[in-house]
Amino acid sequence: MPDSLSSSSCGANIWVRMVPYFQSNYTVGTSVGFRLRIVVTDSCGIDQEIFRYYQKPLNGQGVLESVFSGVCSWPDLEELPITEPAADTSPAGFRQSTVDIVVESETIANQVWALIKTQVDELVQTVKDGQELAAGASYTAAST
Repeated sequence: MPDSLSSSSCGANIWVRMVPYFQSNYTVGTSVGFRLRIVVTDSCGIDQEIFRYYQKPLNGQGVLESVFSGVCSWPDLEELPITEPAADTSPAGFRQSTVDIVVESETIANQVWALIKTQVDELVQTVKDGQELAAGASYTAAST
């Protein structure tokens, strides 16, 4: 589990604070893309690196490119490294606290922001729900 889950300052609270940055200069009919950057600025009880990326193989120019894949699932938080993929992993996934994308229009950027907020809400609730465990029936394995 992320170290932040053991933080006593959070108590039972789990939250993520994000700030969206929208392109400020956009001309309808002239601009051919709209930039959206989302930064996780703070969190409690959960890592700030909640955005999943995959690293592509080297391109023809020998450059590595990473592609934003979405908001992490809880297993992603447990399994994917932060900042860059582990060596010799496939798929080469990792997590970051920032997403920076260009989409076709401001409308699409607003839709992406709304979807990311929904998915982060779901992630936070899933992690919170997973903190409450109930004991099942005990089991004993024995030889005869």
